Amino acid sequence: MLREMKRRLERAFTEDQVAILAEVLDEQRTGLATSVDMQDLKDAVKRLAIAQARTEDRMDRVEAAIEKLTAAQIQTEQTLNNLIGAHRETRRQLGGLSKTLGYTLENVAYRALPALLKADYGIKVQGQLIRTYLTDNRGRSLEVNIYGKGRENGREVVILGESKIQLSANNIDRFINRRLKPLRPQFENVLPVLITHMISSEPVVAYAKEHGIALYYSYQF
Repeated sequence: MLREMKRRLERAFTEDQVAILAEVLDEQRTGLATSVDMQDLKDAVKRLAIAQARTEDRMDRVEAAIEKLTAAQIQTEQTLNNLIGAHRETRRQLGGLSKTLGYTLENVAYRALPALLKADYGIKVQGQLIRTYLTDNRGRSLEVNIYGKGRENGREVVILGESKIQLSANNIDRFINRRLKPLRPQFENVLPVLITHMISSEPVVAYAKEHGIALYYSYQF
């Protein structure tokens, strides 16, 4: 019976309140207290009030903790957003710097490559090497960083190239897939050229040679 009373009381009161009420009611039910002592009742009410106050105090602390956690989360999200913004700006600036360095390297190469190509490949550059756009085999306009024409033993050779601050095997693959393959069908003879300040690893040199690409360093200019 006492267990059943507790289950019913738990639907409306806290655990502490249920224990006190169940005790008082059980005393009434079993006849252990045939007449209600007013002082006992007052004590029971006081204990209920104390239990209620404790419950409310715990709730207030929980709410305060939740508010602190919410404020901390908001601050963390703001800090993260600021970091993301700063990272994007840094990447934008580095991208701009990389492009500027690449253009500077190419500008020097335009003047130095004719002599190097003549000495290494017997190609005499006709006119000037330039930065331009060419139409590929799908009708797309592609930027070409180094473009020019030359002659080798009476045949025309088209020079296609670009620069990389630090050249890697992945850079070579992208150059082949994004520039050489789309543009090579338009020309009978092509000499691909890559120029760089440095390579990412020693095998890059052999990898470029394997694909028939002329590789030059900025210090050769």
